[in-house]
Amino acid sequence: FVFAGSFDVGNEAVTSLACTDIDTDGFVDVVIGTQSSTSSGTLEFWKNNNNSVGYGAFDFSMKRRVSAPGIVLSVLAADFGGANKADIAIGYRTDMSSYAGGVSVYFTDFGTLPPNGVDPSGGTVTNMVPTLNANNFNYGGEPSAPSPQ
Repeated sequence: FVFAGSFDVGNEAVTSLACTDIDTDGFVDVVIGTQSSTSSGTLEFWKNNNNSVGYGAFDFSMKRRVSAPGIVLSVLAADFGGANKADIAIGYRTDMSSYAGGVSVYFTDFGTLPPNGVDPSGGTVTNMVPTLNANNFNYGGEPSAPSPQ
């Protein structure tokens, strides 16, 4: 590994990140989740400015910061509907003294992070979500057999 650069996130602790092209300019951006207190966190969209200086160039700028519903524990980039591009899902914990939390999806159809996420569980996930995965683990077994290809 080669150190290429760093982000200044102030007094917040980065807890997780995901890389995807949020603004569809062809360059991979970074979305980070943070913990800013014992009961809060943020999501930050860091745009890849691609200054084309050459190998090792590292030019990102923070374009948007939104409050998360709690301490961000996990961040995932995957297509959850709408435009054919990756959205951002987070798992969070509401505070350090309990296991309460949930999941929230931030649809990036307009090329940035929206101010609020949507709970895809409709309130049924009430515990903290320390990790997320977007794979289909049912393929090849139930509900159907794999294709013969």
